[in-house]
Amino acid sequence: MAGPVDPRTSFDIDPERYARARPTYPAAHFDAIFDRIGFDRSGTARSTSVIEVGPGTGQATTELVARADHVVVAEPGENFAARLRQTHPSVEVHHGDFETVDVALGSFDAVVCATAYHWIKGDDRLGRPYELLRRGGWLAIIDLVQVGDPVDRGYFERVQPIYSAFGDESHDWSPPTRGSVVPRIASEAQASPLFVDVEVIEVDWDQT
Repeated sequence: MAGPVDPRTSFDIDPERYARARPTYPAAHFDAIFDRIGFDRSGTARSTSVIEVGPGTGQATTELVARADHVVVAEPGENFAARLRQTHPSVEVHHGDFETVDVALGSFDAVVCATAYHWIKGDDRLGRPYELLRRGGWLAIIDLVQVGDPVDRGYFERVQPIYSAFGDESHDWSPPTRGSVVPRIASEAQASPLFVDVEVIEVDWDQT
């Protein structure tokens, strides 16, 4: 009898459908990241090397390739990794977990992850990026936080029966508002001696 499917790789079952359904990200996210990592302390443009955590089918990878000189990805899904090698031939694709991927320590200007960092647990959330980054490097996490806003016209309240049907009803839907969000990873980094200059940059993103 087969064991339970690892939820991290359950998305990997049908990469083509995932690629069609998964939206891309606002360019402002990546402009903000590269405004910080693309220059040395004197303001001179430099070559940049980036490792991405859990790229899936490459929605964020495409933006990284357009801006960085060298992009490496750590993708735990075998089918996703195979697809990335075809769709992003300039990217160095590693099939495996970010926590144990075999890459040179201290060799990256940025560790980047778009809406997948919740899968990284424990000390690896900050310790592993610290090992991989050059001195002065950046850990850049794009996190999707649903906020309450009149623009959604009560959407989240109306979809609660769907969550309930699958045993995951939110009985107290109390979403944060714009301007009040503090991502968990930001709080962790602020409390850690490994990182300094922690920033939270908010980008509005309405999806239909």
